[in-house]
Amino acid sequence: MARRQSSSKKRSSRRPSRAAGGRVALALGLLTLVAITFWVLRAVLAPSPPVKIPPQAPAAPSAPAPRSGPASSPPAAPTPAPSPKLPPALPYEAQTEDAEILVHFIDDAITRAAESCGLDARNIHIASVDTHTTGLGEIQFQTIEIPAPAPARFRVALEQILARLPRAPRLFSRTPDARDLEVRIQGVTTHRIILQPEPPLLPPTTTASGQLVIIIDDLGQDLVAAQTLASLPIPVVFSILPYTPKAQATADIAHRAGRDVLVHLPCEPHGFPHPNSGPGTLMAGMDAARIHALVDEALLRVPHAIGANNHMGSRFTEDYAGVTAMLKALHRRGKIFVDSATTAKSAVPAVSRDANLPYLRRTTFLDNVASTPAVLAQLRKAEAIAHKKGVAIAIGHPYPQTLRALTIWAREHTGGAQVVSLSRLAPRFAQIPSP
Repeated sequence: MARRQSSSKKRSSRRPSRAAGGRVALALGLLTLVAITFWVLRAVLAPSPPVKIPPQAPAAPSAPAPRSGPASSPPAAPTPAPSPKLPPALPYEAQTEDAEILVHFIDDAITRAAESCGLDARNIHIASVDTHTTGLGEIQFQTIEIPAPAPARFRVALEQILARLPRAPRLFSRTPDARDLEVRIQGVTTHRIILQPEPPLLPPTTTASGQLVIIIDDLGQDLVAAQTLASLPIPVVFSILPYTPKAQATADIAHRAGRDVLVHLPCEPHGFPHPNSGPGTLMAGMDAARIHALVDEALLRVPHAIGANNHMGSRFTEDYAGVTAMLKALHRRGKIFVDSATTAKSAVPAVSRDANLPYLRRTTFLDNVASTPAVLAQLRKAEAIAHKKGVAIAIGHPYPQTLRALTIWAREHTGGAQVVSLSRLAPRFAQIPSP
């Protein structure tokens, strides 16, 4: 009997505990439901964040009227496309001075103005190119002839584009009919444009005179660009970065296609490591033994190379002792060097002269403005320089726009200069003129 009473007491003592647990669970469930309801209502009733509308770019200032020209208002020109920008790519030093890239922007502006007026850019004829030393630095002054039946329309289109360029180049009329124009930057004339009244009945043909070398830098990242270049009907020179993953395979593709190969030798730029010229960089102040070792290593990584040109290098190529060691390392292996001319103070000409070595120098970059029409304009300019001076060296990069322009130009160019390999120029190395 006592055991039954004890058992009954134990069961009765458990009942309140179970009841309390049930109440706690119920309370927690209600709290969870309230919290969920609160967050749902907050999400539904909260106001949407305001949509940010990007501010509109200020309208381009109207271009100054020419000093002379027709009294009547010229017809409105088509709205030109925005200035092209460089695509993402390996960093490189593209010009010796700001003046060079400014001239390239004006070259592109002339092409785009002509195309916006329905003119065929293939009929733009570079009548002459001359190197002028100006307050802006060295520039390639050009006289350009364009068939333009409506000169006022072309002038307005060009003024609109020039007004958006750095330093706001200005357009002036040399004659009342606005068919003889000049482009000036801060009082320096960079271009003379002669607008002819009628387009030619047939595209101009020119007997090839002069030799043009085209070098494409920064190769070795992948094989797509190498295969495209190898398929071209012109002997483009492959310049390969030695520490890229496809350096050897790219050199093999070039060699099988009968193309010349260069090592694109990393050299210290001003501001290193921003920009960074990459592993194996030749540095100003580096001892000769170290420079020789780095040159040897680069040549081992790029088989079939007949020489080198500098990748960046605005700082290193100003170092007379460093350049001397580099050229000696190349010369003792029978290799040539092409100065990419990334600084106006390059020591390569002086070292070459003092060591009685041939001097090769870039004449122009093809893709400071990376658009297909702009690259085509630079190819025409390089061809005109080669036609006049006998030899020109143009350097480009494996941008899609550059590869597309080379494909078009190789098919359509009229033969003003013969495209040749560097090895073809071997007997004339000592005769390469400065631009």
